[in-house]
Amino acid sequence: MPDCKAPALLALLALLSGCASSFEFEPGAERTGYSFDLADHPGSRSGATVEYQMLDGNLLQRSLFLGSFPLLAVRFANSMEERIRESEFEDNRYFERYGEGRARDEAERIRALLLSESSEARRTGLSKLRAGGPREHYFLVVDLLRDPDDQVRAMALHVLASHWDPASFPRLVEVLSDPEDDNRVLAAKYLVQFEAQDAVPALVESFRREEGSARVRAAILRALAAFPEDRRALATLVDALADPDKVVCYEAIERLSAIAGDTLGYDAFADESSRRKAAERWRKWLSERR
Repeated sequence: MPDCKAPALLALLALLSGCASSFEFEPGAERTGYSFDLADHPGSRSGATVEYQMLDGNLLQRSLFLGSFPLLAVRFANSMEERIRESEFEDNRYFERYGEGRARDEAERIRALLLSESSEARRTGLSKLRAGGPREHYFLVVDLLRDPDDQVRAMALHVLASHWDPASFPRLVEVLSDPEDDNRVLAAKYLVQFEAQDAVPALVESFRREEGSARVRAAILRALAAFPEDRRALATLVDALADPDKVVCYEAIERLSAIAGDTLGYDAFADESSRRKAAERWRKWLSERR
């Protein structure tokens, strides 16, 4: 396997310059890499663009064009360096375990499973990938977040949770609207796990439109509480104190009291009049918070 490195500085500079698809190479340096657009890939349903840039066999950058989320790519530039190091280690271990020939054959089998028309086969492919399969197929997992099969989408979430890639971000935001409660809960959880503050507007909107499940609303509040410096997140937590479901009210006051160090007299299980008065104190607290 080639020795793969992704200096965060190079990735950051490329993303900031708006020309992530090209680098200025030193005179005489040979560009040995390649790029491809998933829109042209026979197994892609997403059309997301992923480019690999290589120099003398070393991976300099994996650039991901995120549409309306360019700042997220910059924010994750440093974390990507560590993620790619982890992937390099895992891939080397994968090739050592199987031997290069067998590993390539197994990688092709996993790819075929992920692209299969059978939902059972796609689930099998995800299981193999989660158990330590090659990282070269992770772009297909992002695509499976839109799979028609509920279990496939859930498994894809779990796989991506252990191997974060910024390309996952727009799709994780989409999963906040997944028809399955469990998947919406997982999406909120993983957006926090990867400190995706760009998700706050989507989380706020998701909370406002979420009517069917108090458990999902509570999960979204847990996610928003991870961003106490964001006024939109705090405002949603305060608004949740008036939620008709006491489970949601309890989650809101637990998170707010952890941030403020005080409940301000709010009790999620008190009568409505008492909760309403205490909620007013929280609104005042929010208006005075700098």
